Amino acid sequence: MKKESPFAFFTPYELYLKFLAEYFRDYLGGRTRLNSENLPQNFKKLSYQEDAVFTAQQMLKSYGGVFISDVVGLGKTYISALLALQLDGRCLIIAPPSLLDENSPGYWPRVFRDFCIPGHKCVSIGKLEEVIDQGVEFYKYVFIDESHRFKSDSTQRYEHLTRICQGKGVILVSATPYNNTLDDVYSQLKLFQPPRNSTIPGLRNLEAFFDRLRNRLKGLHRLDAAALALASGR
Repeated sequence: MKKESPFAFFTPYELYLKFLAEYFRDYLGGRTRLNSENLPQNFKKLSYQEDAVFTAQQMLKSYGGVFISDVVGLGKTYISALLALQLDGRCLIIAPPSLLDENSPGYWPRVFRDFCIPGHKCVSIGKLEEVIDQGVEFYKYVFIDESHRFKSDSTQRYEHLTRICQGKGVILVSATPYNNTLDDVYSQLKLFQPPRNSTIPGLRNLEAFFDRLRNRLKGLHRLDAAALALASGR
């Protein structure tokens, strides 16, 4: 009775566990097995990679995009290929020329070919205008490797990428999505989230949110300068 009563006493730790269980309900329960067909013969499935793929699927479904931002060496390309294997549409992969070179260890065409991903295409980040001219309507998902390169939304290349990503699921692959400023992340988010009508819980207006963050940082910089002047006796 004590356990079932709404008036039962719960410790703060028990309430914390209940909060986590409710918040991550979609991730803890009803998890389906990943499609493991057509995996490369010597591919070693790692639990953290499978967890990343499952989470990415949920993010894509909820928000239309996701960051895959593991540090260098944890297999972002393989996570991306395993994710693509779960998706039900054609994939466009945009990557730097060096990662489309067949001599590169992270060679995207080879990895996607080894995973037998149907209907995919790999293109260089320098050929976005050509991609648009050829038509992008038949792609459902866009994978962007080293997405931090698109940290400025004022370039023609960014404008082309925005057109390509419109209405598609966007997978941003980068070990360093935040390089120098908040706008690095903001520019990438805008590739799949409307800045004034976001679907991210509690952040409907991304533009206003990042404006507030910038103002706070400016205030911190002024405080740092004042503290330095005080410490130096100026």
